[in-house]
Amino acid sequence: MKSKPIEVIKKGELDKVPEGHWAAIVDGRVIAYARTLEELEGIMEEKGYERGSYGIIKVPSHDLLVV
Repeated sequence: MKSKPIEVIKKGELDKVPEGHWAAIVDGRVIAYARTLEELEGIMEEKGYERGSYGIIKVPSHDLLVV
């Protein structure tokens, strides 16, 4: 699988994601989010995205953001 370069997330996009959830990012925008990584991958598959075509980030339940 080809690695994807780091993608800048547009301002305010992560505000849409509840704390502790996983988010899928395409072109700097949140496309979907879910409580588990497996659930998120299923949602993205249903939307027609292949695994390598989007980025994934976990939004922590505190102010620290780990990428």
